[in-house]
Amino acid sequence: MKMDSLIKKYKNSLSRLLFIAALLQPASIVMAQESVSRHDLLVAIESFLTHMSSERPEWVNLSPDANIRENAVAIDLADSKWKDVSNIVSKQTFADSSTGQVLARTGVELYSGKIAYVSSRLKLIGDQITEVEISFDDSNGVVAVNILRLDPVLTTIVPPEFRSSREELERIGRSYFATLSDHRPIEDDFDDVRCNRFHSGNQITNNPDDAVEGAGSRTCISSLQGPWGPAVEHRFPIIEPERGTVVGITLLHFPNNRQMYVSEVFKVLDGKIMLIDNLPIMLTDTETLGFPYE
Repeated sequence: MKMDSLIKKYKNSLSRLLFIAALLQPASIVMAQESVSRHDLLVAIESFLTHMSSERPEWVNLSPDANIRENAVAIDLADSKWKDVSNIVSKQTFADSSTGQVLARTGVELYSGKIAYVSSRLKLIGDQITEVEISFDDSNGVVAVNILRLDPVLTTIVPPEFRSSREELERIGRSYFATLSDHRPIEDDFDDVRCNRFHSGNQITNNPDDAVEGAGSRTCISSLQGPWGPAVEHRFPIIEPERGTVVGITLLHFPNNRQMYVSEVFKVLDGKIMLIDNLPIMLTDTETLGFPYE
């Protein structure tokens, strides 16, 4: 092949590559713009809490087709039980930039003076909120003393030598939800000496006076015997390896057509669950929580 033909062929190939790169560049820029940093997620949840607790839901930056649900029911944000909140008295936040999701656990005081426990999860694409998922427990089952002082261990950084990978944390969460169905826990997943499970501030395990499950003083492992199941629609929107936390959400079925909307935060240290914070909402005739799941 003559030299001028080779040069022409090279130029044509280079032109095609440059053209393809030019086509791809805008998409890359859009993707970069839509990624949400941990800092931006925390700013978004703080803004959300401020607007909701100040009765300004119209100021929340929602996407036009945002999926908004409270206690599994689709609502307009202005109709949320947040309108009954006079003050936020405690708060913990969890964020995952890889999923663009952030969650706040808040103890709130209602205008009635009662203490409630609220979980608010947001999903962001760019700067817009595409999902709002609220679990609002204002029942008599909320134990105010523990909600006013949320356990700080949930948000502490785990030393590198005691951390689990993201994949391992998700496996532990999925195994736990599988146990809610088959009641066969993987014992190595628990630090059963130190582990405790709480329902809206009520200590369920290692508590002979537990009035929720009423089965005496059981450990995290022995408390998973039922009579519930199956647990469906498993979701893990937020996983934080540095903090050893997993946010897990599922719909747990009980006899007599009752369900529990389960929103849990697991603390994992050295590959073992040592704390489970559940915000449970009892439901009836509920077939779905209304969000995508895998």
